[in-house]
Amino acid sequence: YKNPKTGKYISPKDINNLENPLDPNDNTKLEISYEKMSKSKYNGIDPETVIEKYGADTARMFILFKAPPEKDLEWGDSDVEGQYRFLSRIWKLYKEDYTDELFNKDNYKDQKELDLKRNMNIAIKEISKDINNNQFNTGISELMKLYNSISQNNKNISSNFRKEVLKNFCILLAPFAPHITEEIWEEMGFKDSVHNQKWPEIDQKALVQESYELVIQINGKVRDKVFIKSNSSDDEIKEISLNRANVKKWVADKEIKKFIVIKGKIINLVV
Repeated sequence: YKNPKTGKYISPKDINNLENPLDPNDNTKLEISYEKMSKSKYNGIDPETVIEKYGADTARMFILFKAPPEKDLEWGDSDVEGQYRFLSRIWKLYKEDYTDELFNKDNYKDQKELDLKRNMNIAIKEISKDINNNQFNTGISELMKLYNSISQNNKNISSNFRKEVLKNFCILLAPFAPHITEEIWEEMGFKDSVHNQKWPEIDQKALVQESYELVIQINGKVRDKVFIKSNSSDDEIKEISLNRANVKKWVADKEIKKFIVIKGKIINLVV
């Protein structure tokens, strides 16, 4: 925080409202800039303070996520808190969802499981590449995507696959957050360290998207969703869509003026 008139730096402790920072001496609106940490600029951060409040894994995740190695890191408390919340959600996922109650379902494969398997293998592929290239920030981004996919589909997949996904996610997270993953690994019932585990292998077949979900809009309003095989022709998509109960209900005996297919995204009917 710098006074543009005097050029003096003001300590955050002396500012009443950080949302609207004013110089306590003359009420001048302070400028906010990111500069190299310095005692004279009152912008130094004690790592011990961050570690004591959020833990070593949060500090590590923030530093790795905030910027790639070749760029300057701009410190932000909200970003630190963001990583803390992310790790807290992961802890909750394992504590609440890695239970016997969720592992008594019959094994089956539906579209949600196939989608999650594909997302898991994409994550393995991308994170492996990111670690080799020292692009740790994008590696953490892939972990966030995979976490979202797991949390959305965790209760819609077979028992064996759920175990596989949760194990692999823990191993993928381990280089970025070594302490919490060791705790999670132990909670999962494994004896050997998570850091001694073999890195997950990519299932190339799982990367191929065999089918995808299409939203069906009729006169601009979403009326249905349908899974379509990736190699389906427009005519096949049209036939499948028009035979859907919801589509029949909204089309009824109306004339179809337009039938637009945007593969991988949407079917748009104008009636």
